[in-house]
Amino acid sequence: MSPLRQALVDYLAVRRSLGFKLGRAEGLLLQFVNYAEERGEQHLLTSTMLAWATQPVNTTKNWLSKRLSIVRGFASHLHTIDPATEVPPTDLLPWQRCRATPYLYSDGEVAALITAASSLRRGYRVLTFQTLIGLLAAIRAWVAGWSSWRDMGEVSWEHRHWPRLGLQRIPTSLTLASSDHVATVVGQQIRWTRACERYSLLIARWPTLGENPVLPQHFDVLADYDCVDFERLWSLMLWLEGNPRSKLYLRQVPVEGLDTKWIERRKRLVTGLVCAIRGEVHDADFFAACGLQHPRHRIRLRFLCPNLRKVVGGLEDVESPLEEIAALPLVPKAAIIVENLETGLAFPHLPGVVVLMKLGVAVGVLNNVPWMQGIDALYWGDIDTHGYAILNTARRALPGLRSVLMDKETLFEYRKLWVEEPEQNDGLDLSLLTDCERIVYQGLHSQAWGNNVRLEQERIPWAEALVALEKGLWEHSMKLSIR
Repeated sequence: MSPLRQALVDYLAVRRSLGFKLGRAEGLLLQFVNYAEERGEQHLLTSTMLAWATQPVNTTKNWLSKRLSIVRGFASHLHTIDPATEVPPTDLLPWQRCRATPYLYSDGEVAALITAASSLRRGYRVLTFQTLIGLLAAIRAWVAGWSSWRDMGEVSWEHRHWPRLGLQRIPTSLTLASSDHVATVVGQQIRWTRACERYSLLIARWPTLGENPVLPQHFDVLADYDCVDFERLWSLMLWLEGNPRSKLYLRQVPVEGLDTKWIERRKRLVTGLVCAIRGEVHDADFFAACGLQHPRHRIRLRFLCPNLRKVVGGLEDVESPLEEIAALPLVPKAAIIVENLETGLAFPHLPGVVVLMKLGVAVGVLNNVPWMQGIDALYWGDIDTHGYAILNTARRALPGLRSVLMDKETLFEYRKLWVEEPEQNDGLDLSLLTDCERIVYQGLHSQAWGNNVRLEQERIPWAEALVALEKGLWEHSMKLSIR
């Protein structure tokens, strides 16, 4: 083996040890070594390397540059061993960047391309290429449209460079002189004018509204309320201003055309306006902010024990204001709290037991019911984040409250009955949950078992649920007897 061939073997070994594959380079370098040996050269010369690199005809300059570049690497390696070896300079046959001249397709050519794409074999490729071609045409039309813009404002343009598209001039922004111009350009002049007129009217009457974001937050009210609704809102605000502490029920407010359904849909709006007019922080509820009588909490309960019914004249199913329920001379031995009305109505007769239904987040009012304090009490709600938040609130009112059918075992026993909780509760303080309850809450909240997992109490078979509830009633006390 000649010294030049041995040097090539060594060079390839070193390069491959560094991770280079050198598939094409090895073949080209063997060709070069054969060429050099045929010329009888003892030391590589630049002229020899250039002559070999430029041998091919009818090819690109970049391919000739590539051939010389490969030999240049080998020559650099040999030069460290044999200083007589020449290394071709890098500016000899330099690589030249080639870029195709951009071609602008006519509308007819774009249509032809989209039609031609339908001949592709796979359906998804047809849709992909037709969409891509259509988007390119749409972008061109978009740029052309802004080029012909003669309406309000000034269009700003920038030149941007893309690797395959070259230098392109595109619109970047439209500067408009005023809010009126913005409304006109987007086709909202009528709404904007109406909103401005009503804004000015409200600010003139209550200047403090101009220092508060409540009106901008309710732009749709200013722009879209019909005359009747806006007049009704105006009249209500005037009345509330003159009667800040009326203590009337909502139904008693003497504003023409005002009805409870109308105001129910606008409580947030009215509360925000009232607080802004007074310069107060918007954290009061509607009734407190407006000085109106808050509807009394009502409690619905069933007396499952015949003896307890005697206290209320034999009634079994009762709904009444909290104060009246709290004043009843009841002495129950146990209470069951459920969220679902149908569940509460399904309970059979149970000695000494009352069942309270659908209190929801208002369950905390039970701390004002004397006869509920100190008795055996069970809570059964949905196994979801809101259910545990309600349980935590209920336990604050009734410290001895126990949950039933709200453990991890129940959740997974009825896994096939899971549904999705629309929106999770982000309870910051659920310190009254037991360790077992907190584990389930955290698993639900962290999505450990799926997305917004929820097991509604009404999905558990009634016969199985009743057995668990009756067991829960007696597990910490002796069997109750009728008092």
